[in-house]
Amino acid sequence: MTDFSKFEASFVNKNRVLWAALGISILLSSVTLFIVLSKQRYFVVSNGEIFRERPLSEDVCLESFTSMANGQPNKNLISNGIMKILDSEPFEIKVDHILKVKSLEKGQCRLIIKSAGKLRSFLIGLIESNEYPFYFKLNQLDEIDSKEEI
Repeated sequence: MTDFSKFEASFVNKNRVLWAALGISILLSSVTLFIVLSKQRYFVVSNGEIFRERPLSEDVCLESFTSMANGQPNKNLISNGIMKILDSEPFEIKVDHILKVKSLEKGQCRLIIKSAGKLRSFLIGLIESNEYPFYFKLNQLDEIDSKEEI
């Protein structure tokens, strides 16, 4: 009987050690999970204004260009100087598909379209003012020749 009681005592002791190890690991896992879930991360961006400016400028580039291409230039999106030019010389271009609009830098976009089976690229310059209804207006439109490099 003594062998069995020694075995039972060692088994109970080992079982207590395993339960304690399990309890400690559950406690540590719970604390770690709580710390990870409750941790707040703050990102500091030195020029956060660009995140608000770029989508707006891209939309103004696209809308002003398409209004000109459709023959109905929007005076809220196009500067007075360009509107005067459009009155004397209409902007005639057939847009099959707009492939890409990208803001290059502050106040400048690139528009890539497919027109009559050809790829065409335009640089659009914008002016900005708080007085404009959409903050930006198209002020410059230059077609980039396919042989030119930027």
